[in-house]
Amino acid sequence: MLKRRMDGVCYECHTDEQVRFTKTVIHQPVSIGQCGACHLSHGGQRPELLKADAKDPALCISCHETLMQVAPEDVAHPVFQEGRCLECNEVHGSNIAGMLTRKQGFLCNRCHGTDLEHREETLASRHQPSSEGRCSACHNPHKAGLKSLVLAEPPDLCLSCHKELRAVKGPPPATGGSGDSPDAASGAPKEEQRLYVHAPEQIGRCLGCHRPHQSPQASLMSEPIQPLCEKCHSYRSEEFKQAHLDIEGDRIDCRKCHTPHVARTPKLFKNVLHSPFARQECKDCHLVESP
Repeated sequence: MLKRRMDGVCYECHTDEQVRFTKTVIHQPVSIGQCGACHLSHGGQRPELLKADAKDPALCISCHETLMQVAPEDVAHPVFQEGRCLECNEVHGSNIAGMLTRKQGFLCNRCHGTDLEHREETLASRHQPSSEGRCSACHNPHKAGLKSLVLAEPPDLCLSCHKELRAVKGPPPATGGSGDSPDAASGAPKEEQRLYVHAPEQIGRCLGCHRPHQSPQASLMSEPIQPLCEKCHSYRSEEFKQAHLDIEGDRIDCRKCHTPHVARTPKLFKNVLHSPFARQECKDCHLVESP
């Protein structure tokens, strides 16, 4: 029987450790004084009286058994699957969330990709979670049921942050029924604003147009706007030529007039339009050659 809580007994001699282990995030056995969860009290065969070798995952499995079980259908981070916990995590405490040894972005980039301190001149855009080193916003650091350890598939993964892109599909709700929800200000039934979706059958393929981390193009686009849009839209069709005053598609920046995700018009025009353009009266301002 100990004369007081175990850590109090241990810290009578190990005074430096008491200061060193006091961090923002403290490993639970340390915080509740269970030094004996990992260390033997009297004697052993290993340095620091550990119950198992410091790099042996058996030391972690005794508490984290459920976490460290990887189902056959799961994708596991190799470092995690091999039990190399100490390559990423501190054992007693850390000032970084997750008890990490370094800030998340720099820790991950030791093995994956470009160092966050390195700025390439060719980069035009970086995904904010990536540039801020918040890899776990999209990836699970241990295991997942999806490839690349992503937390969900697009578009669900992307829409968890880009909520403004959630499309309201279908016509406004019927009015006059008992289930109508009146608008608080006017007392009139509240109608949903219908939004038109860019290529509904492709809307979940965010990575068809965007890169997930960084890109030499604006808005994380996978390639320049003209060849990207031409993959689906024929610049040589008569319909396209008539709609664009015979201007060649490879000279047009589609984003000047169209929004790429959702809009209030079938043609995905931007919400605020110049009146002559909205009326399709281009000839009032532009010279148009006769065919």
